[in-house]
Amino acid sequence: MAPVISGIIYKTYNFEGIAIFSGIIAISGFYYAHSYL
Repeated sequence: MAPVISGIIYKTYNFEGIAIFSGIIAISGFYYAHSYL
């Protein structure tokens, strides 16, 4: 389901969608790394 949603975001918003999606990945990755520390 996630690839479909990101594909829709990519088609609809292009660069804005990519920025938001990568921002979510960066934030979730940040918290994921800190939970291990």
